[in-house]
Amino acid sequence: MIKFINIFLLVLIVIGIGLLFTQKLWVPKIVGVFLKYETPQNTVIINDKQACTEEAKQCPDGSYVGRTGPNCTFATCPITTPQVKGKGTLQGTISIGPICPVERIDQPCNPSPEMYAANKIFVYNSDRSKLITTLAPDAQGKFSESLSSGKYLVDVKSQANRVGSVSGVPVEILISTGKTETISISIDTGIR
Repeated sequence: MIKFINIFLLVLIVIGIGLLFTQKLWVPKIVGVFLKYETPQNTVIINDKQACTEEAKQCPDGSYVGRTGPNCTFATCPITTPQVKGKGTLQGTISIGPICPVERIDQPCNPSPEMYAANKIFVYNSDRSKLITTLAPDAQGKFSESLSSGKYLVDVKSQANRVGSVSGVPVEILISTGKTETISISIDTGIR
């Protein structure tokens, strides 16, 4: 029985010495579990001293904030309100002519509503990779559309049987909130 007690005490002494040497490894973990202590993500503990791994943090709005306080936490990012993209207006006119080989003052030769409607206006994003909208001129050749603020490319449908030329497009425009951008498109029919 004494031999058993001696072996038991010897095992307890070995375990105690082992625990003494490993105290720095397991005690902080156990205490952290019980106290819910967490080291901030940007912190490293070296020889019981805290070191911060980052000096600045980029906020969602693109600005940067520095550290505050002794525990490597960062200052709060500025609160930004999302910017609502405003709207502006694209307006313009198409002129088509000449329509008749000989035009007289007393007998005007004006384009028909169908002639205007056949010349669709295409509004693309600025690199022309996406068609945003298609506009049809009214019976007087006028058109208008509300667009989100931004850059656009405006063009007219090219017609295979068109003899004349088109001027004023393609054109890049900038739509600004609350503003109107006006363009003029001239279609020369080629009739002489």
